[in-house]
Amino acid sequence: MEKIICFSASDKKSLQNYNKTVVSPMIVPYFSEKFGDKQLSVWGSKKRNWDNVKVGDIALFYSQKHFISYGKIVGKIADPVLSNELWDTTDYKYLVFIDCIKQISIPRSKFWEELNYSDKTYIIGTYIPSIKKQEEMVLKHGSLSNLLKNTLNIEL
Repeated sequence: MEKIICFSASDKKSLQNYNKTVVSPMIVPYFSEKFGDKQLSVWGSKKRNWDNVKVGDIALFYSQKHFISYGKIVGKIADPVLSNELWDTTDYKYLVFIDCIKQISIPRSKFWEELNYSDKTYIIGTYIPSIKKQEEMVLKHGSLSNLLKNTLNIEL
């Protein structure tokens, strides 16, 4: 099942990294056979939830109680060398490549209500909302696209 993966860019360093490699896409040599000279956004994270992130999932970036952008995950690799080149650290070697990033500024409130989250719930690092809850929400709305449109007013 295609699912939503939330990535936090809420602290100073992660927001700098977000602006450097998500807002400003780049040509990624690993995927040149598949995408040619197409530019992709890159996000790195620690191991947490890495195995559950799949190509085809929707990346939803979060900062300061707002969703700030989204796009489709088109590739993933673990690469400490590229992580170090991009962010001067190997801490974020679990990389996802995202196509068609769209900038937004949407309060999390309606999406949080749909998930039955308290206002005190926040995202740290890579966060995957409950798969069971996502499945229920997709059934309720008819598709993941409809869920995102109805709760966040965004279109895939």
